Amino acid sequence: MKQNTTITRRADVDALNREAWAIRNSNAPEMRALAERAKTLAESVGYDEGIAHSLALLAFACYRLGDYDATASLASQAISMVERAEQTASKKTARTLSQIHAKSLNALGLSYWVRGDFPNALICFQKALSAAEACNDKAVQAMSVNHIALVYRELGDFPNALEFHLKCKTLSEEVGERYMLAGSFNNIGVIYRRTGNFSEALAHFVESNRLYNELGNAPAAAVALDNIGNMQLHLGDYDAALQSFQTAQHIHASSGATFNQTTSLLGMARAYFHLNKRRESETYFKKCLTLLGRLGDRYGEVEARLFLGDLYAMMSVKKAIAEFSTALTLAEQLQAKDWVHQLHAALAKTYKQTGDFKKAVEHLERAHQTEREIYNAQSDQRLKNLQTLYNLDTAKRDALMEREKRERAERESAQKRGEITRLIAFLAEKNQLLESIRADVLKVRTQLSTKKAKDNQLLRIADSIARAIDAEKEWTGFENLFNEVYPDFIAALSRQFPALTKTQLIICALIRLNLSSKDIAKIFYASDTGGNRYRNIEKQREYIRKTLCLPHQHSLYAFLSQFQTRA
Repeated sequence: MKQNTTITRRADVDALNREAWAIRNSNAPEMRALAERAKTLAESVGYDEGIAHSLALLAFACYRLGDYDATASLASQAISMVERAEQTASKKTARTLSQIHAKSLNALGLSYWVRGDFPNALICFQKALSAAEACNDKAVQAMSVNHIALVYRELGDFPNALEFHLKCKTLSEEVGERYMLAGSFNNIGVIYRRTGNFSEALAHFVESNRLYNELGNAPAAAVALDNIGNMQLHLGDYDAALQSFQTAQHIHASSGATFNQTTSLLGMARAYFHLNKRRESETYFKKCLTLLGRLGDRYGEVEARLFLGDLYAMMSVKKAIAEFSTALTLAEQLQAKDWVHQLHAALAKTYKQTGDFKKAVEHLERAHQTEREIYNAQSDQRLKNLQTLYNLDTAKRDALMEREKRERAERESAQKRGEITRLIAFLAEKNQLLESIRADVLKVRTQLSTKKAKDNQLLRIADSIARAIDAEKEWTGFENLFNEVYPDFIAALSRQFPALTKTQLIICALIRLNLSSKDIAKIFYASDTGGNRYRNIEKQREYIRKTLCLPHQHSLYAFLSQFQTRA
């Protein structure tokens, strides 16, 4: 009854974790609540696999909720549990453990990524991808390659970023991960936008918006609409851009996404500006600034005031200077050099309009100075990014070479083990053949026992055959092959346990190869009867156990298979 209850509770844990994972993209608070319930239930029945899975999901939920310290801590705990479990996992549970491992590594990688530690983030994501590939979980593979793409994007390596985002898109399509697919279209659009391909960016944002609408995720669809509006502005389609921003603003307001409303309001103000509707543009710039002030978004305020200053430059130079100056003060406080440069340039142009050339020159000089600072900072950052990419590429090549080296060594080792197996089979067959011949000779001797000379000659032949069966030189080839596969095993065993005889050392080597007593008996004691052969080997095993001081409850094979690391 107790066993049935435990099984039921484990199934409940798995169900809760599946439910939590299913809503990871839509409801982080509920995901956390479900994962916490799963963890508590798993702990009550000692279900380590369930505990590890719930820890991984809690890490994801904490990331979504902005608690990055908790993300790193929970993900690390999950990884430790999984790695311990993997050492003794059966084939049945190995796949599930790989899935949990991949999720945990992704969560840990995100905690590095959000802090700007891109090398460690990439290492985690690549390990996550390998774990997901090992269990053929394409959904988690898609997540992993998406995260790898995000790292490359941050490092300015847009070709690699695009390659991995496209791979994520393909994997998401294969497994029907529509949320991931919608995100992929959005991310691909971002890459095209940042590389100046606004037409392709627009096409991908449109597809992202369509998918999010089909999924019923209005907030995400509205964000995609804002991206669409920005691309339409770049492409000069101002009426369409205005419509996109208006629709997005309505959705943001309905869903209570106050922060996202600022993007739509700013977009509407810019669209009206380009449509030469100055009053409408001014109205929406002011609405945007009011909301930004309430949210405390000072970066957004700088951007909005810069655009509003551009509008006032066409209406009232005095107001333009006031907006640019306020924005400049904020930008300098925030050390936002890009904005500082643009604002000095805007003020230089505006003062020139007023005929105040002295101030125009001052701001122009400051604009040039800031531009040089930006260029130097960007150059330094590009160099750092290139160095990071080089280091990552070098580490990747080294890891590949190391893996190829291990695989080559494993192939060679497998080949040697095959040769050992064939040699052992040959020795056993040879001994059996010689024993058969010896038996025939003894039979003839019995028949010719009255003839002393022939009798003596046959006895000599029989003794020669017996010596051939047990001759140590037959083991030279075996030892050479064995030492190639398990270097220093026999020598180290002999050094550590000098009481072991040559025969016992060979028996230890054969046990290390996982041969049974019956198989070993065929090789060593072909001249004895079947029962005697087995008993002789068992006696030898007992002598070996005593010499090694190994208790009966401990496996001799297990001891010898681990001995190489102890030697």
